[in-house]
Amino acid sequence: MFLLTLIGLVASFYSPPVIFRLKTKVYMNTYSPYCMNWTGTYLLRNLLENKSIKVQVVENASDLKKTVNEGGLILIIAPDKQLDDETVEYIYNGFINGTINVAVFDENTTSNKLLEKFNISIDGRAVFHLFDPKYQYPEATLYSLNGSSYIVRLNWASIINRENGTLNGTVKAFAIVSGILDSNDNGKLDQNDTFVYSRETGIIVDQGYSKLIVFSDSFPLTNLAIGRKYLVSTVLVDYIIELAKEKGSRVIIPNYIYKAKYVTQGMRYHVGFLFLNIANYITFLDQNLTLLIMQNKFILLLLAIALTIVLIPLIRYLLKMPSIENYKVSNIISKKYIIKSFIARDLLDKSFLVGRRKIIINNLWSLVTDTYKKLRGLDLEYLVSGEKYDLLGKYGFSNEEIKELKWMYALYLKVNKKTILPLILNWRKSIFKYIYLVEKYLNKPGYTLVGKRGFKNVTRLFI
Repeated sequence: MFLLTLIGLVASFYSPPVIFRLKTKVYMNTYSPYCMNWTGTYLLRNLLENKSIKVQVVENASDLKKTVNEGGLILIIAPDKQLDDETVEYIYNGFINGTINVAVFDENTTSNKLLEKFNISIDGRAVFHLFDPKYQYPEATLYSLNGSSYIVRLNWASIINRENGTLNGTVKAFAIVSGILDSNDNGKLDQNDTFVYSRETGIIVDQGYSKLIVFSDSFPLTNLAIGRKYLVSTVLVDYIIELAKEKGSRVIIPNYIYKAKYVTQGMRYHVGFLFLNIANYITFLDQNLTLLIMQNKFILLLLAIALTIVLIPLIRYLLKMPSIENYKVSNIISKKYIIKSFIARDLLDKSFLVGRRKIIINNLWSLVTDTYKKLRGLDLEYLVSGEKYDLLGKYGFSNEEIKELKWMYALYLKVNKKTILPLILNWRKSIFKYIYLVEKYLNKPGYTLVGKRGFKNVTRLFI
């Protein structure tokens, strides 16, 4: 564990990070609950979840229809796109059936397709401040849940229009605005602009089994307004929480009504983090396993039995292994069969293999092929090079052994510059593997290269 941590720290200095390219959907300058800049409603979502309100963000119309059946508060904040006719009808039916409440916060006319089902519409034109139109922000009277009234500044107050047959139920105005209406909708004060007095900018329609809240200014629910803890934001969030609690403490936000773009981002991941995470995981596993064993002695017994089952065959194998003699390869380099042990001191020297790979591999391959020709009359090189794998199978070679022979032959061709493959990253390891495989296939007919007990010395075949 300490070693892994040390490796991770060292790797963080000496190895460059890996960069993964990820395609990501990004919401900018939109009221999406995933938008992080000031116009987004990311903070509103977090605020609701901290109040034990489950927020479900749906990404398409079909998912929205499914969630409507489960109940909740449909929350629509300044959408970029209109809801389609089928979805509008579905939401309206859910409201009439008492399954959902609906909340719309929008100063534009985008939400009117839905609101017109309730005989309500948002004018969409701004109301300027009555005495100081240059600064635009109008004053409004706002009523909280408990009936308290406040004078607040709105960002873009628009007028809510409703017909007499809004719905069967009571209609309560909780926000009233007075000011100068931008009649020609050009964003500035003109001679044709008209004065409006005590017009509704926020209403609640209570149908007994469902409620609809409409507020014609979305800014109080943005990250900027909530982050600054504006009073109007606090009051509106209280209304949302109240309507959500009436329908299972659940808020449903259709996110597909906001515009998004796809960008490719580079995510850096340092290899050092991998070792640090593994070390942390091993520590966590060790602590929990120790605690589990201390609490339950039966688990300790099972672990002891399992370790015994695993270790007994390993100990038996180790006891049967011959001692490994350490011969210098340079002492017998002139002989045809040059390797006398699995671990040769000269092979651990990087400079020793330079210029000697070819003779080592050639002699080892010749040793195997000559042995099989002499003892069994088999030409392994002919069978492997000619891809006579079915014949090799008939002679008792398994599929795994055939793969090993193919690799040995391919390395033989590589050192003789007859092929490029296989790619060798570490020649010392490859030659050690080659020695091991040569010994394995010499053992099959009963011979050994390294003096293994119970086998005949292969060099005697060629003396």
